[in-house]
Amino acid sequence: QNVVSDPNKPPLTSGDDPVKSPSDGTVTEPVTGETEQPASSADEYVIKEGVYNILVVGHDDAALLADVTMIVNVNTKENSITVMQIPRDTFISLDVPTNRANAAFNTFYNQCYSGSYDATVPYAIEELEKMYEKSLCINIHHTAVLSLAGFQNIVNIMGGVGVYLPEGMYYEDPEQNLYINIGSGYQWLNGYQAECFVRFRSGYTQGDLGRVSAQKIFLTALFEQAK
Repeated sequence: QNVVSDPNKPPLTSGDDPVKSPSDGTVTEPVTGETEQPASSADEYVIKEGVYNILVVGHDDAALLADVTMIVNVNTKENSITVMQIPRDTFISLDVPTNRANAAFNTFYNQCYSGSYDATVPYAIEELEKMYEKSLCINIHHTAVLSLAGFQNIVNIMGGVGVYLPEGMYYEDPEQNLYINIGSGYQWLNGYQAECFVRFRSGYTQGDLGRVSAQKIFLTALFEQAK
């Protein structure tokens, strides 16, 4: 009989009976605990030294919807940064009214609402981390939560960010106090203009996916300015 085995694995021990295939008579080793199984918790995911995942959540002021969600992978061994964006309308199978990813932060926040933003946000962050760790099979080491004002402050402290617009951006939403008026060509954006740039989506054929693409352009410019 032919035996199919891995020369790198230890020999069978007492009690580990080979399994005979009824079709061709060959013998294979039994499946043991060494076979890879799906991770059951974040602690079992592969941990690489010097590699960190940072969950970045940017929410609006009106409803605490996380319209900007990114996972930033920082690799200190390779000196690299990789950003994965999660579109706001991504479907999630949780008890969220809209089944959209952007509503998860709001849902977790309301589950533990205590009347204090500072007291409630840590709970919402922890639940959001668990959700993405389980969904993506990764460890999240840190989380940064930004309001619109916080985003503006970062850009202003950096002295602004320069981007090129092939077409102008024009949009008004008085209910959100949002008035976007950015011309075409190369523009140096201050904090509020940068907010308008990353929030604009009404002029894109692909809607929110167009906005995600614009955010890539902005992130690239932001990194260059930071360097």
